[in-house]
Amino acid sequence: MKKIKNLSKVRIKGLNQERTISNIAKESKIYNLNRIEKSISEFEVKNSDLKRVKGQLISQGFDVEVLSSNGFSCFLKRFYRNSGVLIGIILAFIIYVLQFGIIWQVKIYGTEVLANQEISEFINKNFSKFKGDLNTKDVEIALKEKFKRISSVSVSIQGQSLIVNINESFYPAEMEGGFSAIYSEVDCKIIDINLVQGTLAVAKGDIVQKGDVLVYPYIIDSQGEKRDVKPEAKILAEAWLIGEVKHSDSYYETYRTGNVVQNNIITLFGLDIYANNVRCVFNSYECEESIDYLSKNNILPLVLHKKIYYETKTELIEKSFEEVRDEKIQEAKQKALIYFGDCDIIKNEDVNINSLAGVTEVEYVITVERNIGVTYEDFHQESGD
Repeated sequence: MKKIKNLSKVRIKGLNQERTISNIAKESKIYNLNRIEKSISEFEVKNSDLKRVKGQLISQGFDVEVLSSNGFSCFLKRFYRNSGVLIGIILAFIIYVLQFGIIWQVKIYGTEVLANQEISEFINKNFSKFKGDLNTKDVEIALKEKFKRISSVSVSIQGQSLIVNINESFYPAEMEGGFSAIYSEVDCKIIDINLVQGTLAVAKGDIVQKGDVLVYPYIIDSQGEKRDVKPEAKILAEAWLIGEVKHSDSYYETYRTGNVVQNNIITLFGLDIYANNVRCVFNSYECEESIDYLSKNNILPLVLHKKIYYETKTELIEKSFEEVRDEKIQEAKQKALIYFGDCDIIKNEDVNINSLAGVTEVEYVITVERNIGVTYEDFHQESGD
């Protein structure tokens, strides 16, 4: 039998229904009549007849309940009644999609001397906030031209943030004419100097710190006038490479057992649409959280929120320094050797051990002989500028 569309299902309550239903059937077609109880019946009528049928039933004293309606006209009515909500959702979606293409913040890493606020203001003033209009390579070039202290820089877009990673160069204050001074790259003691040209700022036996000027880029000629020259000198020094470690006779150590629980939630417009609902049952744990945007090649702004729980245990470790003496000395030595240069010559090695209140400090000092002295130009040549 062909299914009739555009019907409304009606339930009526009351006595002596047969005569009323028969009278209604003379004017309007009734479908699927079903007697539920003596005083309750259900049937379907066309949507176009619903208003008239409902009025006739009510006039005869029946309780009338419209259970359901289908068909295109009902759909339009429901759509019209809920149009405000639908329009709101559509507008919210459009706004979200539009703002997803905007960079809302600039994150700057690696600066020590340069001011992050100044760099951020420069980027905001000179570049678009829209991802589609922003070329990260142009930002890198502009930053290096604007801020001479930047040795290298990388710029990338992550989510709605512009990530700027900066390496700063050492820029000595003693830049005169077209030459720069020679400065010390380590803390050391001067043991020998062979000056070619320039003006010495130190003498044999002096102790200097990292960044101190060794040779100025000028000379005083026979007329007593200052003349710029490129400084040249061979300077030999004793530098101290220091590695330090500490040991406690008793301490608590926390470690991961290897048991892991991962919880994933996917959201759309801030609403959860999927969750694996794995509950963490660990008494002690470390939690790492991450957010991944799944919108690449996808217009829907799906976001994956990931939480990984690592079970941990904490144990009291009791070891005297004598039990780990050699191990700690080697550990301190390895820390000192991190600063060892290719041409360094080891002159002496010392170990200083100090204990107080159950804590022992180990200091390993390596004295090396090193040729020191770096210019600003040399620095940039080494860093590939």
